[in-house]
Amino acid sequence: MKHSLFVIASLIFALLVYSGAVKRVERYPYNSLLSLENVKKIEGVIYSVPTKTSSGRYYKTECALRSAEGFVGEKETRASASGHITVLVPSKIAESMFPGKLYNSAVYLDVGESIALEGKSRDGIFFAESVKTLGYQGAFGALNAFRASCRLSLRRLLYSWKEAGGLLLALVSGCREYLPQRTASSFRSAGISHILALSGMHLVFISGNLALIFYSAFGKKYKLVALLASEILFVWFAGISPSLFRALLCSFFSIMSAFCYKKINHRLNFLSFAFLFHAIIFPNHVFEVSFMLSYAACAGIFAFADIFEKKLFSRLPKLLSSDVSLSLSAQSFTVPVSALIFHAVVPFSLVASVVISPVVSVFMLVGLLGIALCLLFPFLSPLFAFCTGVLYKIIAALSLFFASLPSFWF
Repeated sequence: MKHSLFVIASLIFALLVYSGAVKRVERYPYNSLLSLENVKKIEGVIYSVPTKTSSGRYYKTECALRSAEGFVGEKETRASASGHITVLVPSKIAESMFPGKLYNSAVYLDVGESIALEGKSRDGIFFAESVKTLGYQGAFGALNAFRASCRLSLRRLLYSWKEAGGLLLALVSGCREYLPQRTASSFRSAGISHILALSGMHLVFISGNLALIFYSAFGKKYKLVALLASEILFVWFAGISPSLFRALLCSFFSIMSAFCYKKINHRLNFLSFAFLFHAIIFPNHVFEVSFMLSYAACAGIFAFADIFEKKLFSRLPKLLSSDVSLSLSAQSFTVPVSALIFHAVVPFSLVASVVISPVVSVFMLVGLLGIALCLLFPFLSPLFAFCTGVLYKIIAALSLFFASLPSFWF
């Protein structure tokens, strides 16, 4: 019973939250003498990585407020403000410093930057009409500015790699501004959108290669320290998303267990603890689709992967049986969740994932090597643009093929 305590607790929590029995409460509600409907200007700090909305018209971010201005009757008033508010910034403003975007303004928005926005509020969301950057302030100002500069430099490098660069940018930083729409649509139709979402696969792949470099230089004695440092570095650079934070959280607990020479025997109980801990740290993540699918996939893997590999696919080559078992066990939980959310079932998604994932891994390996070398030797950029371009065409062709296979919508 003690080994299922967190499993039972997480199931009860999920039932209460997703059934609507527990009312959603904002952790950092808007608080000011001015009502939000009357606010015309706000100042604050960008709290989350701006991401493009599905319509493409805006970038969505969260702003930690410092002050607000608006009208009380006919009198303009400025008041202090606190809490977090969702902000929508027009794409023409948010993309003004992106490579290939020629707009009049020159604004680059990223986490930790102080901003002043003018616009109007509607349904609890602030629609910005103009944005003024106030720089990076506070104890972590220089660090946030460095991160923003690195992300912009990466955008500029990968922009020159065209479509392949757009896919690689999405895979290593979560930025999808240059990902071709047809590729994103084919991944979605083929049921393999999880490959594009920053998650455990990306965390393990990227941080694992970074850690290999670190402990090769300092010795295997520091292997776990190097791995944890690499994971934190990647999440800091890419930004905290629900699926990526889940991966970091699980990895952190695993590494701490290894430090204490404790083996994790009851993995579902361990995952359930991470689920509850995650909900406490970032309660808003609980309602994100990526949060639900990420934990559902892990639950399926922990529950069925070993059984499938030993019972169903034991006669297959080890590498293939492992891949098939992991994909099938993950989808045993994610397919029902996806069907409830998206009202669709993609029967060939398992095959698509098994076929395309290895090619994407090779693509990421070549791309990461290219990024590292091209930052040191820019003249190598055309070579890696060609190599990643070939791999991209293979990935795009495969995703289009699987997207053309029948799926069921209801």
